[in-house]
Amino acid sequence: MKTIPLYSKVFCTDSLDIDDEYFNNVKQAVKKYNYKKANFNDDKSSLVNQDYEILHKSQFKLLGDMILKSFTKFTREHLKISNDFKISSSWLTKTEPNHESHYHRHYNCYYSGVFYIDTDEGGEIIFDNMTDERFLLNKVEDSDYNTRSFIFETKNKMIIFFPSDIHHKIAENKTNKDRYSVAFNLYPIGDLGITDSHVKLI
Repeated sequence: MKTIPLYSKVFCTDSLDIDDEYFNNVKQAVKKYNYKKANFNDDKSSLVNQDYEILHKSQFKLLGDMILKSFTKFTREHLKISNDFKISSSWLTKTEPNHESHYHRHYNCYYSGVFYIDTDEGGEIIFDNMTDERFLLNKVEDSDYNTRSFIFETKNKMIIFFPSDIHHKIAENKTNKDRYSVAFNLYPIGDLGITDSHVKLI
């Protein structure tokens, strides 16, 4: 018997080979930013910084370059596509003890990702495919083929890429320390498509 995972959603995790001194400078820098609630209707909402171009700032540009390098390796070697990509938006997240985010997804982008700066046990990210299941079948065990929800455990210097249409949330921070990460979106640039479907993105 042969199983074929056609039309599956492809996720990728990596650990950036980032210099400890630079990484510690990044860690200290993110803690100096001002943060606001991501969801003002939720008292336990995670927090975000005030703008969405964090990886374009000089002190984070090297990190942005490393993220793009890792994503390019993923798209070239695993997705087998040759397009170049650009980080369209990026922001810092801060999750205080007992706080979390709501389920959401990102628009106007192809893939999204998170780079973990200061996380600890309990720093998970949760994904849910939100499909309209026709039957609630009895599962003997969860697998990549039948799971609706999946949890990634995280650690410092870890990066995860995922399709932007996937619903996801920051799990509740069950530690006694604040948790920090950088979130970002990516979109393709250059010539895309052919004939009446051609577009050039910059």
